[in-house]
Amino acid sequence: MFLKNTNLLENKFYAQLCYINRISTIISPESSFKTDLKELIASCNLVDTREMRLPYN
Repeated sequence: MFLKNTNLLENKFYAQLCYINRISTIISPESSFKTDLKELIASCNLVDTREMRLPYN
């Protein structure tokens, strides 16, 4: 399984992002979805990753 965090009931958004990332890398192995998402989150001061229940790493 490609998800390390299996507590999916509380982390639905995280699970959905993992699925999208997995599908995008299957379709295009060179996909930059994960990197682009991390950069987008880092660039927006209004995003609270703790509220979104995203893991630290």
